[in-house]
Amino acid sequence: MDMSKNKKIAFIKIISCCAICVAFGLSGFFWGYFSGRSNKYEEVKTVEISSFDQLKELERDTVLNDRYILVSDITVSGSLTVGSADHPFDGTFDGNGHTITYSGATSSLFGYTSENSCITRLTVSGAIASNDVVVSGIASVNRGEISVCKTEGLNITLSEGARYAGGVSAVNYGAVSYCMSDVSFSGGNDMHVSAGGIAAYNRGQISTSVVSVSYSGFAQTDIENNYEGSVSNQSVGAVCGVDMGKIEKCGAEETEYYLTDSRSDGVGFLSEEQLYNPTYIFQSMGFSYSDWSYDNGSYNIVGGGVQ
Repeated sequence: MDMSKNKKIAFIKIISCCAICVAFGLSGFFWGYFSGRSNKYEEVKTVEISSFDQLKELERDTVLNDRYILVSDITVSGSLTVGSADHPFDGTFDGNGHTITYSGATSSLFGYTSENSCITRLTVSGAIASNDVVVSGIASVNRGEISVCKTEGLNITLSEGARYAGGVSAVNYGAVSYCMSDVSFSGGNDMHVSAGGIAAYNRGQISTSVVSVSYSGFAQTDIENNYEGSVSNQSVGAVCGVDMGKIEKCGAEETEYYLTDSRSDGVGFLSEEQLYNPTYIFQSMGFSYSDWSYDNGSYNIVGGGVQ
């Protein structure tokens, strides 16, 4: 028998086996990769929220990447915070035009949100009394997107321990747009607090939003000092207390206070007639009629936002 011929046959068999192994390996890799991606999207589902108890269930979840939609108004009391620093809210929360009313609440509805998160078409109202370091009407620390949301007649009472308080987000690293905030803050003269109608501290973007804000228990001298750029106990603003990001196309009701953002190019101080004049807001501030309607002195959510 020709030994060289046998060697050739053996070599061919070895190459063939290697090729088959590589083929199977690659097919397994691509199957695992794409099936994993498919499963990732299949895992995202729509969850309807209609009660306080269902919100409490979200508070206990460590994976929050679904699409949650409100199907009724809900009253929230006590401490309820969805999303933590270790397990931030990572999904979409659609308020669907419904209202969450705080009654005896002590914390923000959302604690931490991720870069992938979206909160839209949500209205919050009522009262929050808190000594949390960060507290707000919607999200304590936002890294995602909050769009077409309202705080309506919201009162936030701050006690010792509070440091950042916002109408929409206490600390914003993400994007807040097309929001309306009607909020009042109550505090103490000896407190070290930053506060703003939209955010207390902004390193992200705030745009096309309108604010009506009031402060009680905050020292007038501290507010004036902020306007002059000096360091004081409190940094309070109409739209934002401390801005290290970008603010554009925002309007705030004229106030007797000197506020930190009163010289910001992105904030226009308007008379009450202008602030609640739909023609002025929609045409001059860049709002869209598809997002908001105006009826009997109140702006209402129509549609729009992030789907």
